[in-house]
Amino acid sequence: MFSKKTAAMLDSIEKQEYAERRVVIFKPEADTRTGAWVESRDGSRHHAVIVKTASEMLPHAEHADVIGIEEAQFFDYTVVSVIESFVAHGKVVYVAGLDTDCHGNPYGAMPQLMAIAQEVQKRYAVCTARMADKRVCGGRAVRSQLLAAVPHHDTQNPPVIIDDGQNYAPRCLDHFLPPLVHKP
Repeated sequence: MFSKKTAAMLDSIEKQEYAERRVVIFKPEADTRTGAWVESRDGSRHHAVIVKTASEMLPHAEHADVIGIEEAQFFDYTVVSVIESFVAHGKVVYVAGLDTDCHGNPYGAMPQLMAIAQEVQKRYAVCTARMADKRVCGGRAVRSQLLAAVPHHDTQNPPVIIDDGQNYAPRCLDHFLPPLVHKP
């Protein structure tokens, strides 16, 4: 989060459109922040097809040359075979997503996607933790810190909160604290 993942993907998509390639971008139904748009914090945006599952992408991508997938960590594991199918049919695929969850664990199918990718660009935000002298740390943020205490019963599958930064903050490894489980 706050690493310009979406901006980088949209920049690549824009270049493909400039080359007159047919493009479609998908986003998960769970991400309701911007409706049928993928938007970056820098203001760039592109229309997106909202899908509940990765398999729902297939008919929408039939005539596309280039495919973008936003927030890929929220799709089920079939996203791997769907992307492999796209690539086997000569399509260029750009994927944006978080590689770790708020516990610091691998997130969804992202490890498998990174393993089969032809290229991986890991992007980092800066750590926004306040130090003793009140300055912002500014170190390389490799984790998403959950700021809100979220009560839940299932410690293996905590609820997912999708927001624009009110409940999460970028953290370096020195300032990252895995969330505590608060049982009601």
